[in-house]
Amino acid sequence: MSKFDNNQLSLNDNGEILWQSVKNNPLPGVPVAKIVKGDALFEPNVALLEAEWESDDLKEASEKHLNRWLNQHITEKLELLTALDDPNLTGAPAEICKKLHAAMGVVPRAELEDQIAALDEQGRSQLRFKKIRLGPILAFIPLLNKPAAIRLRAILWAIWHGHDLPVQLPADGIVSENIEGKQIDKDLYQMIGYPVYGPRAMRIDMLDRVVVDIYDSSKDWKFQAKHQYCEWLGCTIEDLYKILEALGHKRIVSDEQASEESGAEPEKANGAEEVPSGEKVEGGTGLPGLDMFELRRGKMSGKAKEKPKFSKPKARKPKKGDKAKGKPNGKSGGKPKSQAPKSITVSIKGDQDDNSDSPFAVLEQLKNK
Repeated sequence: MSKFDNNQLSLNDNGEILWQSVKNNPLPGVPVAKIVKGDALFEPNVALLEAEWESDDLKEASEKHLNRWLNQHITEKLELLTALDDPNLTGAPAEICKKLHAAMGVVPRAELEDQIAALDEQGRSQLRFKKIRLGPILAFIPLLNKPAAIRLRAILWAIWHGHDLPVQLPADGIVSENIEGKQIDKDLYQMIGYPVYGPRAMRIDMLDRVVVDIYDSSKDWKFQAKHQYCEWLGCTIEDLYKILEALGHKRIVSDEQASEESGAEPEKANGAEEVPSGEKVEGGTGLPGLDMFELRRGKMSGKAKEKPKFSKPKARKPKKGDKAKGKPNGKSGGKPKSQAPKSITVSIKGDQDDNSDSPFAVLEQLKNK
């Protein structure tokens, strides 16, 4: 077996390094090595597969070459993740990056509350430069939600934790996946950017979009579920309710709804307060309104605030006797005259030298005539 060309190497989901002997051939080739656990999460080792080598020196050189290629491959595919290990960062930004690096890009916000509270404007700018998003429930790097980065992180995670390859993953680009009845590792799914809430694993950026909208649209610690959430998460209304409850929000069920679900007649107690219900028709969609929820409270949520409403200032109607201002013929646009007092410079004779013979003095006299 001869030396390897980097362009002829690739890594499959089984953790095997493949070599294509024919250049420019799109097929993956044959396995020549596999990656095994190394000294660090992002630094696995290469173990050569059994093969006939021309010499021991060539075998040793090939192993070193494959290790260099693997290290370069990881750095390129997970550039944003490996860049978190930055010795130039200090304080809260450094701690946040360290935790994200160790967790392969996703950390619950609750585990970062102290560091987030200590961030100043410069620290937040440093995190933005690292492409980190501090979401309401999860801190993550949105650009890592690409199939190549997802698969490589899954391989490294499985090797480091001693799991068999290949690992079960969501289909490339899918928004969400029903995980009921499936044997999946929830820690793995969250690490690759598909956190599990309720019956579904959802792409982290779309889940973040829903959660942000919930807090933006909430009022008096309540919000109404939207059909749009089902579109964003690729789920049914029933699954949406389960997801929202798994996120910690409490579904508000009226006596009528409870009786319909149980099949019993509703009982009305004397003096009982009516349970608030959502809009019967969702605005702008024409679809029936969905259920109301009580907003989860805690550090994650902060305080639910109503969006400020801005109204345009009313134009003042002219009163009788008001004089027309501006240019003649009803035109306006003239610059208002300054009401500031004029400044006068007074020079006292005798304070300065006599410059009557100076040509500048003669010019000044001509100017004043």
